[in-house]
Amino acid sequence: HEIGEIAIDAAIAGLWGVPVALVSGDDRTAEEARALLPCHTVVVKEATSEEGAILRPRAEVLQAIEEQSRRVVERLSKKRASFPPLELSPPFHLRVEKTQHSTGQTNVQEFHHHDLRALFQQALGEG
Repeated sequence: HEIGEIAIDAAIAGLWGVPVALVSGDDRTAEEARALLPCHTVVVKEATSEEGAILRPRAEVLQAIEEQSRRVVERLSKKRASFPPLELSPPFHLRVEKTQHSTGQTNVQEFHHHDLRALFQQALGEG
């Protein structure tokens, strides 16, 4: 199934056993994170389009980030629950679409692999 940027970032962190405990971003980012990870989220803006958003007030966002960070630390210190690293199951298929907004041209690259680390190395031109 398709995954977004949060899943990709969490999967890369998971390769090294690093969990995701807090995610901040627009409302769509927070929704994706909550559906995928047992993490805390902070919505800093409401997406209105692919490139547009309505920002929340800075003081409100900073307070929310501080509060959610405090909750993460509390959760970890009380050992009530942990934040397990994300592990995805193979096979992996990565489709990268890059659109030149000035021309509307889209370049698509596809990568396939059974090893997630090798897939990312291949996509980055390192393998």
